[in-house]
Order: sequence, then C-alpha cells, then structure tokens
Amino acid sequence: SLSAPSPWNASSWYGQVAAAVSSDMKGLHPVRANETCMELALDMALPLVREAWTKSIPQPVLVDRGFGFPYLCNNVFLIRTGLYRQVIQEPRLYLGGADEATLNRVLADQRLPMCFLANSFGLHPAYGTHRQKKEMEGAAFAVVEMVSESLLPRSRNEVDGKK
Repeated sequence: SLSAPSPWNASSWYGQVAAAVSSDMKGLHPVRANETCMELALDMALPLVREAWTKSIPQPVLVDRGFGFPYLCNNVFLIRTGLYRQVIQEPRLYLGGADEATLNRVLADQRLPMCFLANSFGLHPAYGTHRQKKEMEGAAFAVVEMVSESLLPRSRNEVDGKK
C-alpha cells in the first residue's frame, strides 16, 4: 500500500507509485482523494502567488533520464508537434479519457525522459472529484488575475524604464 512520506519526499513517493501501480494510471498524489487537503493546499498557495512570481530564483531544467518520476500530470507541458501527433493518433487514447494517460504511455514506450522546470510554482485548485472544483478554480483565477494586473506597468514611462 502507498503511504505519503513524512516529511514529504517526492522521490520516495513516486518510487512507491512506480512499484505499486502497474497500470497506466500512475498520476496518484496523496491529495487527490481528500477534499480537505485540496482546500488546505489552495488556501496555503494563494497568498504566495505574488511572491512566487516576483522572486528571482534559479529555475534550471531538470531532465529525468533515470525515469524516477513515473507519470506526468499535465498541468502545463511543452511537446514537439510530431510527438503530440503520435499521442492523439494513438489507438489507446480512449483508454485514458484525455491526452494525459496516453502521453505517459507514449513517453514510456519510447523511453523518452520528462523535463521539469525546477523551483516552478503552479496552482492546481482542485481535482475533478472535488464538489467545489469550479468555485476553487474561480478563486484561484481571481487571485492570479489580480496579481498579474498589479505587476503590469502603469504608464509608458514605466515600460521605458523612466520614473
């Protein structure tokens, strides 16, 4: 059985997932089945949006050549057009209900590594199983919109770097 490491350790968790789940559906996360945890995670993340966007920290690309992360839950991803064509033309696409599971099958079948942006900040308001998913997404969008608008230059002089 799976148990979330305490303190959290992504390598340990995903090692457990890779060993315990033999199907294509490896997008497991301890928060996925718990509405209270989803709400708490969002409540804790929203106040950090401004800081995360304005903090200047290194964000190197991490290449998982050792396949330590068994599944990509596609919050946002970049992919070559030809490879995505393979994903959407894959006969097993219907098994996953979306491109996510099929993308992971294609990556695994071709032994292609996934790449991640270190120190990145993403908001995932709630999984589709949460009864308040739409409201949580709306709250997250409102915060992101407010912060992004506050970071825009207010005048042409600000754009040109003049005071």
